[in-house]
Amino acid sequence: MKKTFSRSILMLLAALLLFALAIPALAEEGGRSYVVDECGVLGEDVLNSLNERAARISSENGCNVMFVITDKAGDAGITGYIAEKYQAAFGEATGVAYGHDTKLGKIGVAHFGEADGKFAQADDERLLDAYNNSNTYEGGITALLDGAERILIEGSGAVIDATEVPTAEPAPTAVPAGEPGVRIQDLAGLLSESQKAALREKLDTISKKHDCDVVVIAARSLGNKEARLYAADFYEATGFAQDGIVMLVCPEERDYAFCATGDGKTAMTEDAYSKLDNVVVDELRYDNYYEAFNKFADCADEFLTAAENGKPYKQKLISTGGAGILAGIVGLITGGIGTGSMKSKLRSVEKKQSASEYMKQGSLNIMNADEIYLYSTVARTPIQTEPRGSSGSSGSFHSSSGGSWSGHSGKY
Repeated sequence: MKKTFSRSILMLLAALLLFALAIPALAEEGGRSYVVDECGVLGEDVLNSLNERAARISSENGCNVMFVITDKAGDAGITGYIAEKYQAAFGEATGVAYGHDTKLGKIGVAHFGEADGKFAQADDERLLDAYNNSNTYEGGITALLDGAERILIEGSGAVIDATEVPTAEPAPTAVPAGEPGVRIQDLAGLLSESQKAALREKLDTISKKHDCDVVVIAARSLGNKEARLYAADFYEATGFAQDGIVMLVCPEERDYAFCATGDGKTAMTEDAYSKLDNVVVDELRYDNYYEAFNKFADCADEFLTAAENGKPYKQKLISTGGAGILAGIVGLITGGIGTGSMKSKLRSVEKKQSASEYMKQGSLNIMNADEIYLYSTVARTPIQTEPRGSSGSSGSFHSSSGGSWSGHSGKY
């Protein structure tokens, strides 16, 4: 009886020891998240489901497939950030990591191990497009995982069917309409009544002058919409004209957007958007909203006038006046004299066909030379021409109702 009791104790201790040894392994495996959501845009059930799907694809095909949604990439950039995340979870094991920096609107990919032989650059671009073309994060990640699985099974160039993207997750929230006919929509309460009255008069005058609505929107929140898409949807929902130029700010989230539709698109050249970034956004950074809105109105007037004169706005990079030409000629003459003098002192130098005469015999002995690439990266911005109802950070896009727009958005 005593021996049986002792044997039971020993077996119990052995079992406890084995369990204790297994805990680190279980914790390590549990820490290997294939889908990482640092922005809280996926629900717990959705995140668990996507992780199970990615883990199965990775295990069955001998290649890890990871996706990271973050707003914390910072100076490392999205590719550097997801590379660190991947290595922390999987080391240098063969795999591919895709990521989306929601703060800067960047998407990217990093390869590890033998992933270069499995995914060509064109494959990565199609997978990122499949993600970006979806209206939901869940749908986009699912489309990317499905496409990656097909490439791993069928090889590079496999067809990616975007029609399989699920739509269970709710679409982006609808944008409320503003007050019809009011071209300054201060929903965030940034301006005093006198400032709103003065700005409204100015916007009305410019809009009637060019037969193009010039509108400023200050939103309390963008929900889950990208700034320029919110601006376009709000503009259309409020009933403004088919030709328009819009500025949006959301002080709570520090988002801004400039966009245009109809004839406004002709006036808003790339140089025009660049000038707005330099002139208007500088005021936003210091929360000088009234000054920023006034400068936007002045710029819109300038851009529309230039377009009506048949010369859409283009920044002048250099001066072409007589003084500038004269200064250039003087510089050429002066430089020519100086370099000519120096050149005359170097006539004793002869051309050498190789560097062997400058190298001491036996001083360099390379035993082996090789370059090892741990992973390759492809950094891209979300596509500029999006399908109906999608959003991006720059270029042409469509509103949720299908309207054609141009513009860009960012943080200030």
